[in-house]
Amino acid sequence: MVVFLVKREYFNALISGKKRAELRVGNMWKKIAEKILQGELRPVAIFRCGDLYVVREIDRIEIYEHAKHALAGGKWKALGINAKTLGEALKELRKLFPKLPLKPAVLFWLKAPKHVDFDFVMKELRRAK
Repeated sequence: MVVFLVKREYFNALISGKKRAELRVGNMWKKIAEKILQGELRPVAIFRCGDLYVVREIDRIEIYEHAKHALAGGKWKALGINAKTLGEALKELRKLFPKLPLKPAVLFWLKAPKHVDFDFVMKELRRAK
């Protein structure tokens, strides 16, 4: 299970259905993605914004050499980013991750979960604080 801390605008986009994927950059996220793919971590994502949270199932994972490749082909539209071009999307991404290199990049594709064990979710949220 993975906990994503997100800004309010992206949390709202997730709730409204505009956000269908989460992009993270760095080797730590690549390792987390590999653990999910190998079955070592549950493919469940908890999105947290302040005291609010939403649970989504991770449907599939794509790992890229660089965020530019992850966003190509209009994939940034699934992230809830308000951008009309790839260049604008990369600028928005740079604002979110100002000090991190944009590589490697991981796209976590999301869907609504079929069943949620809320006791387990709350335990994970407490642990993440």
